[in-house]
Amino acid sequence: MSLSDLEAFLHALASKNALAYPKLFDAQRGFTGMSESDVPVYAGMVSGFATLSRFGPCAVIATRDSITSHRPLIMQLMLGKRPLGIFSDMGDAERWIWQARRAKQSH
Repeated sequence: MSLSDLEAFLHALASKNALAYPKLFDAQRGFTGMSESDVPVYAGMVSGFATLSRFGPCAVIATRDSITSHRPLIMQLMLGKRPLGIFSDMGDAERWIWQARRAKQSH
């Protein structure tokens, strides 16, 4: 996944008014083509889109090794703009998304 892929994804979500919906990303077999210099650019994009709409909760499923090595990057990319959970098990991620969604609906 590249910076341009993520930018296109954010634009597509915004154009469909879908930023506030919960997201579940299965990154167990994925990889990023982003460089360290792309991270602040992406973070700026996220901040810009956050002025348009609230972001829904996001669950990321990754391998244990990837979670350990990429957790700081993932947290930085999300910038605290949404509830974020990082999991190594799909079932745990799905349960967390539903709980976060229910909690949001009760407010």
